[in-house]
Amino acid sequence: MYGTRWFDALETPRKALVFLHGRGQASRPAQAMAQRLVMPDSILALPEAPSHSWYPASFLSAVAMNETELEASLRYLEEVIGKIVDGGISPDAITLAGFSQGAALAAEFAGRKLRAFGALIAFTGGRIGPWNVRWPEDTRLDNMRMLFSASARDSFVPLKRIEETIEHFVQRGATVDVLSFDDSDHCVREEEYRAALTLIA
Repeated sequence: MYGTRWFDALETPRKALVFLHGRGQASRPAQAMAQRLVMPDSILALPEAPSHSWYPASFLSAVAMNETELEASLRYLEEVIGKIVDGGISPDAITLAGFSQGAALAAEFAGRKLRAFGALIAFTGGRIGPWNVRWPEDTRLDNMRMLFSASARDSFVPLKRIEETIEHFVQRGATVDVLSFDDSDHCVREEEYRAALTLIA
């Protein structure tokens, strides 16, 4: 069952951060990552997927292998962002962020543009689909800011897919910052947090 933990802003709320956990990631580590990014005037939303998995197979699998759960996760994320907007936060003041599988879901949500929002932060993740996929969307994303960061030799998320995702978003007008690291660590580094905070601020 999906659920969301909500954290109030320390100051008058003007922004919101929605952070999506990785596959199998417990709530406490995901919260610790998110709190590195939240600003004093930001509401923090931490959606949680059933069994801590947004979809069952690899993000590079055939669409049919993930479709049912992926569609449900995207719908739930749409509901979460809708509640933030209904609460008075402007869509362009919402940052959607995630790590690993959560980053892939965030990128897919941005790619399908289910709801407009201000910024995307994808720590080790790219859009979903098999190799040679051609994402059909071409709506403009000129006002969106994005950060993609990952290891060049990550065993779970090939850098090539992240590069394909970045190319797709740049073609649609998004402003994209990129960080890559010459290691194989599946983590978020201090430099990535700093870059993300700069983008949010």
